[in-house]
Amino acid sequence: IIFWQIGNSALVKFVLKVSDGLTVVNKAISSRLTAKGYSKSVLVCPMGVDTQKFSYNPNNGIKQKNNINGPLLLYVGILVEAKGVRTLIEAFELLVQKRKDVTLFIIGEGELKQSLIELTLSKNLQNNITFLGAIKNEALPDYYSASDLLVLPSLSEGWPVVVMEAQSCGVPCVVTDISAFEGIENSVGFIKVPVNDPRKLKEGIFKSLLLKKDDADAIRKYAIDNYSWDAVADKFNQFFNSTLSK
Repeated sequence: IIFWQIGNSALVKFVLKVSDGLTVVNKAISSRLTAKGYSKSVLVCPMGVDTQKFSYNPNNGIKQKNNINGPLLLYVGILVEAKGVRTLIEAFELLVQKRKDVTLFIIGEGELKQSLIELTLSKNLQNNITFLGAIKNEALPDYYSASDLLVLPSLSEGWPVVVMEAQSCGVPCVVTDISAFEGIENSVGFIKVPVNDPRKLKEGIFKSLLLKKDDADAIRKYAIDNYSWDAVADKFNQFFNSTLSK
């Protein structure tokens, strides 16, 4: 059984009782299972990403096409409160005070789009922030490759695919210290910051921009080793064989 959310419904209690093994997408869910008394096999593993499709392409021309000479930050996701994009724009305002040549691309649609555009205008950041709307999936690897950093200031997540996609393209990520990212403190290419804190988010972004570009190879290797479909399939295969043998 694959578990995304752990609630208290009768169905959840039934599944926990009859299952011989569960797979979950992050350690926080695994901890909640343990707290509920589940003592059978649990595999913590994301669903994976196509690391061949999402690979580094430095000659995509996106920075040149958009006349970007400084760092390029990227947000990819729906535009709703749970994603923390307001906090990102507030942090970006502070960042521009230190790096006027920094640019932010926001990819995605959602109910907050117009209010976020208005917030950007009110802070006079329209020359630094571009709302690109929805981008076709096949075009995303080029945007990741052109970026110096993916920023995901979420209030809550399961295990975001965009993080795996970005790291597969060698891009470091700034994320919030929510339960979904429990246990990644020592992982390559991650910086964690407090939720809903524009100043700390700005500091995390600034620190990430100081990372050497050579780190891209190490970040991509980490993604291939942990998120590629081959790696994920192997983990599931071992888990199924181990569980069935019992």
